Amino acid sequence: MAKRPRRSNVRREDPKLQFRINQYIRVPEVRLVGDNLETIEEVAGRPVESGIYSTRQVQNWANKLELDMVEISPKAKPPVVKVIDYQKFLYDKKKKE
Repeated sequence: MAKRPRRSNVRREDPKLQFRINQYIRVPEVRLVGDNLETIEEVAGRPVESGIYSTRQVQNWANKLELDMVEISPKAKPPVVKVIDYQKFLYDKKKKE
């Protein structure tokens, strides 16, 4: 039986794939943070504070706002996400560097 070739870590090579987004975040719960929580409250129809939410729920809110759920801190328990425009996030990050 032949060995399978090792997968290269593509995410680290391509800066656009450095962060997991949307459906690529596959954990049951995430910690939502950000400075646009008031906007999320409008589509949620209820008060939304920084805290732990179902990944599916946060993804639904992001879809309604036509934004992306971006994993900011993947090693945290649960992972930390923001609902933001991913392309703008990458642009600001590149500009900061």
